[in-house]
Amino acid sequence: MISWLLTVGWETVLVILATLATATVFHRLGWGGGDGTKVVALIIVVALTIFGGVMGFDLIMRLQTWITIVTGVFTVVFIALAADHIHWHAVSAIHSGSAHAVIGIGALATLLPTWFLVPFAIVALLGLIGGSVLDIYSSGLALLTLGMRLPRYKAALIDGTVMTLGTI
Repeated sequence: MISWLLTVGWETVLVILATLATATVFHRLGWGGGDGTKVVALIIVVALTIFGGVMGFDLIMRLQTWITIVTGVFTVVFIALAADHIHWHAVSAIHSGSAHAVIGIGALATLLPTWFLVPFAIVALLGLIGGSVLDIYSSGLALLTLGMRLPRYKAALIDGTVMTLGTI
């Protein structure tokens, strides 16, 4: 039961982060970023997460291969673009900040040229969706180990429903 609660919780957190990351990048690009953007992003992220979890292991492994390649290439480009903005002597001289001062796709996005925000968003979203798909698959399996007698894909649908309600 604890495993199920933890994986459903993490998939919910990842979906929330993906939704907020999308809104942040859209806002920076001047394409919105308000509630409408968040709702559309939420629908897309939830749909992709549930689809991956329902379709199962083979699809997840194929998707993870491509997600790894795409995010790896874009991450190398991101590091190259952001490296000049990091002053290590200044970083090591400051005291630790609060958690939300450290965490945030929005903080990192301010270092990037505007033209790289879309690839940056793709990296963030693919990473978060990849994690949420693995979590929904795992949480479905955890739900089955609790003794529910239903097909695995239905367990993933139940988890997707709980995840969606938790995200809203």
